[in-house]
Amino acid sequence: MHETKVNTNISGVTSSASKNFDFQAENYAGSFYTPFGRHFITSGDVHDHTKMRTLQLASLLRLMQREGGAHFRRLSEAAQESLTWLSVQLADELEDLVDILVDDVTGVQQ
Repeated sequence: MHETKVNTNISGVTSSASKNFDFQAENYAGSFYTPFGRHFITSGDVHDHTKMRTLQLASLLRLMQREGGAHFRRLSEAAQESLTWLSVQLADELEDLVDILVDDVTGVQQ
């Protein structure tokens, strides 16, 4: 399985292969899985990453309802399915991130 470190520095994102970091799992607040593998996240990044994913999911869902709902329903079935899959993926990632965030804040592992 592929493993990477989450980088929330959006302006300076580079591939994990081009980064020189000494990977040690104990240096991370936790890890979560995506279709692309296991991702490790530091204590300093878990809040920002959780917030970013929450805003992305909320924006995506707003696109799929109310005024955006009519546009969403006019998209091809494949496009609708892809956006729905993305919503589920973000929700699954958030479920893991919230547990990591709670553990990090409280110091108690769930």
